[in-house]
Amino acid sequence: MSAIDAGDEPLLPPGFRWDRPWQGAMGPPTALFLEGEEVARLVQRLTGEWYVLLERQRPAPPGKPFAPFVQRECSSLDQGRRGTVMWAVRHEARIRAEVTAQRVRS
Repeated sequence: MSAIDAGDEPLLPPGFRWDRPWQGAMGPPTALFLEGEEVARLVQRLTGEWYVLLERQRPAPPGKPFAPFVQRECSSLDQGRRGTVMWAVRHEARIRAEVTAQRVRS
């Protein structure tokens, strides 16, 4: 049995939405956005396995081109979506603060 029970996907906090990661992307929506800023993305390997990249809203550290990747394995697309929603709910306040700070900087 999976660590996350199958069933209905948990509700996203207000302002979060699933969408395709880029215009013209095929397949189901795999990117989670808050106020137009991507915060997580599910990715399928060529082998068919799924993983999720979290914390995509974080800025790069000084002197680095990118923020460090936070990657988690997923047993399926559906389980990855459920886990990503649970992550967004758990870290909602921090994610909102980081997205707001990112908007102020740009």
